[in-house]
Amino acid sequence: GTNNNFPINQRGSRFYYSGHSIDCLKLSGFGNQNIRLDRDGIAIYSNSENGSYLTQILDKDIIELIKGQTVTLSALFAYNEVGLAIYFTTNEKIIGVIGLDTNNGLVSTTINVPQEIESAQIFFGVSKKGEAKVKMCKMEIGNTQTLCWKNTSNAWIPFEKPDYTTELSKCQRYYQLYSNVYIRPNTYIDCRPIMRKPDTGDIAQGTIQIDNTTLYYNSAEL
Repeated sequence: GTNNNFPINQRGSRFYYSGHSIDCLKLSGFGNQNIRLDRDGIAIYSNSENGSYLTQILDKDIIELIKGQTVTLSALFAYNEVGLAIYFTTNEKIIGVIGLDTNNGLVSTTINVPQEIESAQIFFGVSKKGEAKVKMCKMEIGNTQTLCWKNTSNAWIPFEKPDYTTELSKCQRYYQLYSNVYIRPNTYIDCRPIMRKPDTGDIAQGTIQIDNTTLYYNSAEL
C-alpha cells in the first residue's frame, strides 16, 4: 500500500508549498496551495476553486503487480471543509474517482486496473478552494478495504499500525539523507538500502537544511 498514515518525513519541514514533500508524495494544484503536517494527519489547502492534490506516482514494479487486478483505494480524513477527491489514473487517463463534499470519515472505491497500463498515479486532496485533513490512505489488491474499522464508539481504528523502520526503508529506495558528503555514495547501487534505478541517468544529489544543519541527499524520486 501507500504510506499508510504518513509516518515518514525525511525533509523535516512541517509546511510544504510545491514539489516533493513528505516521502513519495508531490504537491500540485492551482493557485496558492500548501500542506501542513499535524499530529493527526495532513491538512491540504488551496486558494483556487480547482483545488490542490498530493500525488504518488507508482513505480514500475508496483504497476506490474496491479496489471489486470482489482484494487481498492481508501482514505480516512479528520475534517473536510470543501470536498475530498481521490483519483487513480493510468496512462494519464482517470479510471477511478472518489468525490466527497460534506461528510467526514472513510472513503473507499474499487478499481479494475487495465492489463495494458504503462503508468499510474494516485491523487488525493481538496477538490476546490478550502482545506481538508487526511489521516491515512491505502491502495491494496482486492475488493475490500483493510485500512481501518469502526469501534462501538464510532471511532475509526487502523487495522495495523505501520512499523517506522520498515516504512523508512521503503522510502529510502527513493530518497536518502547523509550527514557528510564524503560518505554519500555517487550511484544508486552503492546506497543502502539500494535505491531505485532512475529511468535515465543516475541518482540526483544535493543539499538540504534541516534545523540549521546541512544534510546531503540522494534522490531517485518519481
